[in-house]
Amino acid sequence: MTRRLSLRITTLLENTVLPEYPDLLSEHGLSFLLETGGKRILFDTGQSGAFLHNAEKLGITPPLSRDLDAVVLSHGHYDHAGGLMALAGASAGGFDLYTGAGAFTPRFSERKGAGASIGIPFLREELEACGVRIHESLPGTEIEIAPGLFICPGIPFHPKGEPPPRGFFTLTDTGPAAKPLPDEFPDEQICCFASQNGTVVISGCAHRGILNTLRYVSARFPDQPVYAVLGGLHLLDAGPVHLQYVAAELDRMNIRFLGIGHCTGARAVRLLAASRRNPASSGEAGGEAGPLSHGRVCAVGGGFSMDF
Repeated sequence: MTRRLSLRITTLLENTVLPEYPDLLSEHGLSFLLETGGKRILFDTGQSGAFLHNAEKLGITPPLSRDLDAVVLSHGHYDHAGGLMALAGASAGGFDLYTGAGAFTPRFSERKGAGASIGIPFLREELEACGVRIHESLPGTEIEIAPGLFICPGIPFHPKGEPPPRGFFTLTDTGPAAKPLPDEFPDEQICCFASQNGTVVISGCAHRGILNTLRYVSARFPDQPVYAVLGGLHLLDAGPVHLQYVAAELDRMNIRFLGIGHCTGARAVRLLAASRRNPASSGEAGGEAGPLSHGRVCAVGGGFSMDF
């Protein structure tokens, strides 16, 4: 990964929006628009069509329903994939969707109550009937979806990193004999971009561990450092000891910019901001962000936009 291009990242939807953007909608979910080399890539869609409304309010033209090169799904949860059907309904010619293998597997959460379904709320066949062309990414096969922008599936669990997530499960079968099986999110994937300052990592939730993810990125793209991380880090339920460990490791990795939100959790955002060598404000972000400084932390609320 040696190219040095420019990437614009815009938050179309997140749990929060900046007060200066009263017309934007928010919901528990995440959706980024990635623009580079004349290509427009949608990374996740939130849980509804709200991201389409926000894109219009943010003045993004032409409309995503008419000009979108591809959609990348970070993993098969409703708050990242739920808007796919709204986009499919608005896109006359369909679109190319890149998922990890098994993204459409039924999924459940113990955290939301016994057996609460949190998977993609429609069938793969329903999307395909709308003209959506689905491509499954395979572990170890990065896909260059746009110049310098890669889809990276198959994040491994590191022996010294975070363990498999708890509280999520799939089923061994669909019949009455089905039994719960821990969900280790084998379909989870990220995007990596080769910026002039280093690798920019775009994460949906980092269910397989943000430190595992960054170690994987460093191993796959050793010719440049990880410069920035944007998206969800899934530290919402992390205890203080683990949060301190993550903060120390991110500092050791010399990550220059953290643009975090969604499932990261307010406590984790505050701690990560306080742990930076040169901390910056971590309120919701909207519009154009200013120049980067070492250790900057910013929450990527609806309307956030930055060039890397």
